[in-house]
Amino acid sequence: MGSEYGSQRLANGITTFSQALKMLLGRNNLTHEELVALSRWANPWGQTWLSTSQISYLRTGVLKKAGPQTLDALGQVNLRLAEVLGDQSEVVRALPDFGPMPSDVRPEYPWFLKHPVTLEPLDTGGLYLIWIGRLRPEGLDEGHISDMEARRLSGNLERIVQGWARDQRLTLSEALEVAIVSHGATEKRRQQKLKAVICGFEVYSGEEFTEELPGFGAMLGAMDNTEPLAPTEVRTRLYKLPKS
Repeated sequence: MGSEYGSQRLANGITTFSQALKMLLGRNNLTHEELVALSRWANPWGQTWLSTSQISYLRTGVLKKAGPQTLDALGQVNLRLAEVLGDQSEVVRALPDFGPMPSDVRPEYPWFLKHPVTLEPLDTGGLYLIWIGRLRPEGLDEGHISDMEARRLSGNLERIVQGWARDQRLTLSEALEVAIVSHGATEKRRQQKLKAVICGFEVYSGEEFTEELPGFGAMLGAMDNTEPLAPTEVRTRLYKLPKS
């Protein structure tokens, strides 16, 4: 039988759920502890419905059975993230009024899991469909970088390089030269674009950012005195900037 049936479908669902949770954490720049705190605000009736260990097990695909309380807690969090962004779906408008999301856990750039067809935020039922392998959220392809995401990542790249320059007591012009050499770009157009992004004058499009991922990996690796980062590691590094 094909992968869309039986046990294989269920196993695929666990993998997809793991990917979805990683993106929910990464794109919202949330730690496990912050996601738990956000869940406690979004689910005042279920203060113990979500724990850091559950998040870890779900994120890594170790947990093979997700209980209804865990899925409900994550579903409410997803709807609240959509609410912050001004989503007007019926399921969001029906949420109780808890006031503004606490500032200490509110993401700077909120992101939520969406239905692949309607693009509406997924509630508890939607997350259950992911878990059993019957739904794959919109935008889960980690290889795709939207223009909006690229703008954010461009800004984070600027912060990393300029922060590294300060730590190394380098002028910005000196840091730019190091960045160009370690990145490996030889075309003048790409060099000028990289310099403009690091200086904060321009941002990459999604297509441009995807094209430059190997160069960013080499550049960030050189700055950290490590091997070049893989494309997925580059995105993880840029999403895990400390909150200011």
